[in-house]
Amino acid sequence: MLPLRLEIKNFLAYQSPDPLILEDLHLACLTGENGAGKSSLLDAMTWALWGRARTRSDDELIHLGQEEMMVTLDFMQDGQRFRVTRRRKLGRMRQDGRRSPGQSELFLFGYDDERKAFAAINEPSIRETQMRISQLLRLDHEIFVNSAFLQQGQAGAFTTKTPTQRKEILSEILGLNRWVYYEEKAKDELRNIQSEINLLTMRINEFEEDIAKEPTLRHDLNYARQQQVEVQTEVERAEASLAEVQGADLEYRHAEELLAAARYNIREREKDRITLFEEIERHQQRLAAYQQVVASADSIRQGYAQLEEARSADLALGDKLRELNTLNQHISSLERQLSEARQEIELEQRELLTSIDNDRQIVIIGEQAKADLEEVDRLIMLLEALETERDSCRENINGLNEELTELRTTNKTLKAEMEDIKARQELINSAAEPRCPVCLQPLDEAHKQELHDKFQAEGTQRGDAFRANAIRMDEIRAEIQSLEAQAADAEKELKSLPTFRTRRGGLEQQIVDAVEAEQRIQTYQIKLDELDSILVKERFGEALRNQLQDAYAERDNLGYDSGTHDAVRENLNLYLVYQDKAKELEFAQQAIPQVEENLQNTQKRLERCEKSIQEYMQQAARHETELEHLKIKVAEMRRRQEELSRQRTLLRNAEEKVSSVEQQLHSIAQMRERRAKMIDRKAELQEKEGVYEQLKIAFGSKGVPAMIIEAAIPELEDAANRLLSRMTNNRMHLRFDTQREKKTGGVMETLDILISDELGTRDYSLYSGGEAFRVDFAIRIALSQMLARRAGAQLRTLFIDEGFGTQDAVGRERLVEAINSIQDDFDLILVITHIDELRDAFPALIEVTKTPKGSFATVR
Repeated sequence: MLPLRLEIKNFLAYQSPDPLILEDLHLACLTGENGAGKSSLLDAMTWALWGRARTRSDDELIHLGQEEMMVTLDFMQDGQRFRVTRRRKLGRMRQDGRRSPGQSELFLFGYDDERKAFAAINEPSIRETQMRISQLLRLDHEIFVNSAFLQQGQAGAFTTKTPTQRKEILSEILGLNRWVYYEEKAKDELRNIQSEINLLTMRINEFEEDIAKEPTLRHDLNYARQQQVEVQTEVERAEASLAEVQGADLEYRHAEELLAAARYNIREREKDRITLFEEIERHQQRLAAYQQVVASADSIRQGYAQLEEARSADLALGDKLRELNTLNQHISSLERQLSEARQEIELEQRELLTSIDNDRQIVIIGEQAKADLEEVDRLIMLLEALETERDSCRENINGLNEELTELRTTNKTLKAEMEDIKARQELINSAAEPRCPVCLQPLDEAHKQELHDKFQAEGTQRGDAFRANAIRMDEIRAEIQSLEAQAADAEKELKSLPTFRTRRGGLEQQIVDAVEAEQRIQTYQIKLDELDSILVKERFGEALRNQLQDAYAERDNLGYDSGTHDAVRENLNLYLVYQDKAKELEFAQQAIPQVEENLQNTQKRLERCEKSIQEYMQQAARHETELEHLKIKVAEMRRRQEELSRQRTLLRNAEEKVSSVEQQLHSIAQMRERRAKMIDRKAELQEKEGVYEQLKIAFGSKGVPAMIIEAAIPELEDAANRLLSRMTNNRMHLRFDTQREKKTGGVMETLDILISDELGTRDYSLYSGGEAFRVDFAIRIALSQMLARRAGAQLRTLFIDEGFGTQDAVGRERLVEAINSIQDDFDLILVITHIDELRDAFPALIEVTKTPKGSFATVR
């Protein structure tokens, strides 16, 4: 995969920078201050291709304050150009303060050479489109990062480890962890098979023990069947004997029921007799009471006449009382309405007083606002002057940046010219017969010295100019830093300017409000004086007052006396008792004949009840005699039933014994069939056990993984030696030894690194400095290339972040030298650093700059 063009919107530190064009680059330095966003460009590439960027979630990648982001990457794969675009949008904010899930989009395009345009080739879903991208690249995210990214400290991460640790790292790169998984799965399956074999063996032994009991069970079955026939005969004899006395219990229960019915009737008739005696007594008492009421008839009639007279007087006085109550309610209503009219005026007075108090507070606030406005105006004037100073700083910074760019361009040209002069000078010095570069004539020593002095003067002149420009560039950077600090300080102070301007508007409004409040106070005071005059002179509710006087006069003329009414009511209550006595007299006169007739009928019913009691007592005596005879017959029936039950129990036991033995013999027949199947299953499992024993060994560390490592080491060794030979002019070569002789005899597994040079062959640990670093670098690049090849891909791009800041000048020089030596193996190498001294060490420069409007990258 070769990246060609990167377009970013709202991704991490970037907002809307111009697209980054990588198409014409081969070896470039990606530089910028720490935190400017250098690594974010690599994150953007991996996020566009695989939706992953280090350990961040998608929503955390969106630029702060924005709702959505987008990354578009053009890349070359297998000679064809592709474009992938990935977008992410934040979800809506919910009521609980959290966001709903965001939305993602993924598009894949292929370049149509005939149409000279991209055409969509993405799948229906994001998951399917992602799978197509991975298939197209033949790399997943982990393999790409581990192969194409050379991060700080990784160059020596393999060589500085112990031999055992080196084998572990190599196993991880070769993906041998899956063989550990295969081995564990084989072990698990083997344990399951062995467990089932043990279980089958135990069950087979149990079945054989049960099958051995078959002869004994057949003897028990014959004996049980003979016992069953004998008991059946005894059951039939007992059933015939019971039939002779069958039904005695039913006859006995019937006789008991008849006796119980007779005794029940006796009890019921005796209850009826008691009830009749009580009823006769009640009739006699009622007859005496009615006769006593009839004897007082004259006094009752006289009292009832007095009651009717008192009722007439009460009705007349009651009409007057109701009329009086109606007048009193009318008077209360008029008095309430008059009071409400006064309360409305008083409420209006209170509201006016409240409004006056509120407006007086507004007037006081307005007076204070006048004083505050003068101070705010003074502060605004100072901040506006500071704003002008900040703008001036920014203009100066822009001018200095332009000058800095011009000086960089000039120095780049001067450097190229100095290198050209140096090359011509070395050409003349090294040539056997030097010639003039203008006329191509041979040079004598005088002309050669003259030309040498001329080149020396021109080189010195350009070198002086180059160094003067470098000094000026340092001065400009210092000035920019100072101006940026001044602008930043001013910006902090100016954050309060909008607040003061807003404050000034508020104070001006408070002064206007105070003037309006003073005018309202005067209006409220005039209205308040008018209301005071109305209350003092009672100039309200005149119609209500007239109606109230008329109502008072009508109440006085009614002539109702409550004392007289109370006396009439007392007299009415006194004679009210004669109303009930009159009703009692009328009822008694009508009831006496009926009560006398009821008394005679009840006495006749009593005579019939006593006769019925005598008849039921005779029936009970007959039934008691019959029960004594039936008891003997029932006892015999019970004895014969018990004998039959005992014989039936013996028969049931015999049948159960026969059934139990037959069931055991049937189970033994089934056991024979199951035992045969288990023996077959055990043989099948023992065969599988042997297969999984072999798989366990094959998947183990001494099986297939060891063969893969043995095959991979020559590949890694050849690739590393090609790079190492190029970096050392064929002076150094390395070899991996996988076995080492023990001091105690025998051979042990290892992974030693042996280095050969003009001094002989030595272990890697005996090398240091530049030579060790070249070995580290060659092996690390070889590991990356091998990882990509084993994934089916070609490693065309390399990103190096080897930590230049931790290296001294010699270390940085060695790293640059190593990078230059491998540049022909890759289409694109990007070296990431923030060290200014390395900016000119590479032919191209991608500079990342961070601004308040987001970072942007520029190719120089």
